[in-house]
Amino acid sequence: MSLLDFLTSYQQKQPITAFMALEQRPLGSLLALEKSGVASPKDLENQTVGVTGVPSDLAAVNSMVANAGGDPTKVKTVTIGFNAVQNLIAGKVKAAVGFWNAEGVQLQAQEPTKVFKLDEFGAPAYPELVAFTRNDTINDNPALVCAFTKATVEGYTQATANPDQALDNLTKQAEGLALSDAKAQYEALKPVYQADAPVYGALDLAVLAEYLTWAKEAKILDLSDDPAKFATDKFAASA
Repeated sequence: MSLLDFLTSYQQKQPITAFMALEQRPLGSLLALEKSGVASPKDLENQTVGVTGVPSDLAAVNSMVANAGGDPTKVKTVTIGFNAVQNLIAGKVKAAVGFWNAEGVQLQAQEPTKVFKLDEFGAPAYPELVAFTRNDTINDNPALVCAFTKATVEGYTQATANPDQALDNLTKQAEGLALSDAKAQYEALKPVYQADAPVYGALDLAVLAEYLTWAKEAKILDLSDDPAKFATDKFAASA
């Protein structure tokens, strides 16, 4: 689950705890074709930016433009759903919100692309996706959580050691996924699976605290709890 979705559920009093990061960086970004002349989010003043319709998109755009020294109130946004690639290629928007490991990779395969990553413009280096479970599972069956974590770590370790075999297995199981697309997305994601974390899957509570501060300032999420209330790193550390 995305960190934002997890925290939103937690804020709604769901008894859940995050115990593992599936990668160590945010995947959100602003995408623009190089020929558009957009060299920074600041250049999106008086331009049209495509957003998916998810409320956090607007907050992310505003945060990135402001961090780059621009005025977010001068940016026009239009809802395009999850069609960033098509709308950018067609010239309907100057830039669009998308995942740099998915739409960014797809777009780059068609046109030279500028990718402005969220953590390069104000956001902390937080994990986009986390594994979580109910609190009663952690309390009553910690061995299950340990086993899940260990199996996931071993799976990613094997996949990164032998990516060709892993990607071949993936495309055989995922209907409609082309090997070339899977490989390009894997190569994009490879540096952030572990990044600078001590082990794969590590969940840094200090980074989660930074995320809460940034998300509150960006008006994405208003939550000030100590991350120790909703996250633990003990399973990843022991795996």
